[in-house]
Amino acid sequence: MRNMRYSFWFIVALLAVAIALFTITGTATSKAAPSLTGTWTWDDGGIYYLRQIGSVLWWYGENDQVAPGFATVAHGTIKGNTITLQWADVPKGDTTRSGILKLKIVSDNELQAFSKTGRFGGTTCTR
Repeated sequence: MRNMRYSFWFIVALLAVAIALFTITGTATSKAAPSLTGTWTWDDGGIYYLRQIGSVLWWYGENDQVAPGFATVAHGTIKGNTITLQWADVPKGDTTRSGILKLKIVSDNELQAFSKTGRFGGTTCTR
């Protein structure tokens, strides 16, 4: 009976160590992707307000709050380090363009366009 009690506590201790190691290893290797939600500045002079919900991205951007030359909305998805958006100008601005925009997530604070249609003006976006 005494050997069974020691065996039981040995197994409990072994399981505790295994769980602790699994937890530490899992935490150290899994890094959640950063949220893109926030205020971003494009090299076309626009300020863009991004909202990420899971793998879906929404945005509104304009180059002047009072009298914008352009005002743009977009909606799309994030897959890996690529964002694919459908964008369109809205009547607050002077332009009436639309198109597809593909962005590469260069870092937590930089996006770079690699495919643009509809004469989208920006190439690099930072926060």
